[in-house]
Formats: sequence, structure tokens, C-alpha cells
Amino acid sequence: MLHASIRVSLGARFSGGLVGGTMAGFVMLRAILGTGTPDGAPPSPRWPNWRQEYPSAYRGVSVTHGLLSRGLLGMGRRLRDADVLLSGSSHAEFGFSAAELSADLRRQGVSAKAYNIGVGWGEGFAFPAALIDRHDLRHKVIIVELFRVVEPLTEVGRRALHDNAAAVLVRVFNTWLSFAADRALDGILAQLETKDGQVTIARRLDQSLIYRRWADGDVSEYWTPERGRMYFGSNQLFYRPDPNAKAEALEPSALRRTLDQNRLRQRDLTLFVTFIPFVFDSGRGHLEAAEQIAASVIPIRGDKVELCDGAHTNVVGRTIVTDQIAAALFAYFKGTLFH
Repeated sequence: MLHASIRVSLGARFSGGLVGGTMAGFVMLRAILGTGTPDGAPPSPRWPNWRQEYPSAYRGVSVTHGLLSRGLLGMGRRLRDADVLLSGSSHAEFGFSAAELSADLRRQGVSAKAYNIGVGWGEGFAFPAALIDRHDLRHKVIIVELFRVVEPLTEVGRRALHDNAAAVLVRVFNTWLSFAADRALDGILAQLETKDGQVTIARRLDQSLIYRRWADGDVSEYWTPERGRMYFGSNQLFYRPDPNAKAEALEPSALRRTLDQNRLRQRDLTLFVTFIPFVFDSGRGHLEAAEQIAASVIPIRGDKVELCDGAHTNVVGRTIVTDQIAAALFAYFKGTLFH
């Protein structure tokens, strides 16, 4: 038998050789591939503060869809505890702040907890309607941003609602592991990509990235490889909605079927609708359709709204929109609480 000291020495040599070989291989790969980061490209995004926020969308996967669908990692409790739900497509995701809305109402003497359930991928009202049924949500105010409201459930939404909790968790953690690996190597080692039969060298973080807060669902970071911090940072583009933009028409009967206000009333869900104007649509057509079906409308003045990419607000625009929502809700809560 080998003496113990000999075994330890052999183990140390093996471990040292393994580490040395790995480092040599990494240096060689770095020399061959480079960093993949173009000159002048924005720096890597900050790491998320995992206790407060999470990567909500990365490489074509919507983590938020899955967590909301199955109520995982505290999402179900937050949905049930909320007094106000802010819903819609990515326009609502970026354009509403649940934290600011709750704070605005609290300053006016109204204690109401808001939560942002807006999601991307062009999702309409079909997804939040499914959440209402699945989590048996009742006795709340729901704000619906009307962009794409009558669109059917997207494939992303359908998959999130279909998959069981285990499948959702696997997809969520795989997405986070993929992000963590790319973030750790971004600016250090490029990746190889194959497209149309051609192999190319690319930056590790070569797609947009969104963080959202656990507590209120608000966007806390939006980063793109072309512009960097699009939502909060100095690289954000700046647009204002065009008041003369063509207003896309919306068929009132389609909106009536989609919102199904009688069904919402049966759950004691009070509905308000709005439209956040952007470069290509003032929202007039959508709000007119809402008025024709006697929905409660909160108009948003677009003259001061700021957009980071022509379609979505930046953080300044979000505050401007949320302040207008808060003013309307205060009037509602004042009427229900004090009369």
C-alpha cells in the first residue's frame, strides 16, 4: 500500500495538473477567440441583487411568465396580497411602477399594495385573465393597458400555463444558469455561434436583458448589447409620443369579449383601462373602443412621456404615467372608502 504522504502528494500533483491544464486551455481559447466584444461596446450589465430582483427575460425565455403562471418563488402570494394589479404587454411592464403607485396612494392616505404583472412577447389580456382564474383572484382593482389587448395567448404564455411547476422551475433555473455563465465570461471570452451554416465569433451577452423586482414586479434594469443601460442609464435613447401618430382602430365588440366585464364583476374585480401613447400610436382608437363598451378609462397625456426605444417608456416616462394612474385611483378609492 502507498504511504499516506505519497497518496497526498500524488493527489496534489493531479489537482495541480488539472488546474494548470484548465488555465492553459482557457488562455489558449482566449488567444484564439478573443473577447468578442466590439470596440466601443457598452460595458457588461451589473449583476442582479438576487434578494431584490431577478433576470426576468433572457435568450428568448420569459421567466416572469412561468413564475406568475405557477405562483412560484412567492409570486402566488404577491398576486393574492395585491390590491391593484397592473397588467398588459411589455408597454405595461415598462410603463407602470407598482412601487411608485403604492407610494403615491399612501401619501394621500390610501393604503393599497400594487403589483406589476405586465409581460413581454406581445401578450394580450388572455394571459392575465388566465392568472385570475388559476389563482382565484378577487376583490382587487385591475388596470389593463390596451396595447395588443385582444390578441390571443402567445406561445410563450400558452407554454407557461401548460407546464407543471417542475418543468417551469427547470426552465427558470436553466435560464439563470445560462445568464450567469454568459455574464461571468462577458468581456473575457467570446462564444462561437452558427448561423446559416456560418460560424461566427460573438459577445457572450449578445441579447437584451431585463431585471424585475420580486416585491412589486417593476422593471429594475433593461440592458442591451448595443446601447447598454436603456432604462435608467445615460445611454437611454429619448423619444416622445407623436400626438399626430395614426391611431390604430380597435373593434369594440372584440374588446367587450376580451375583457368580459361581467365575469370580472363576479369576482369583485374593478376594471380600469388605459393606453400609454408611443411613437406609432396615440391610443385614441383603443380608448374610444373602451368608452363604447362603458369601461372606465384613464387617459394618459403623452406630451411629457419619455420613451427609451420609441415604444416603451424609460424610468422618467414610467413615473409620469404612474402619477396619472395614481390620481385616477385616488379618486376611486376616496369614493369607495370615504362615502
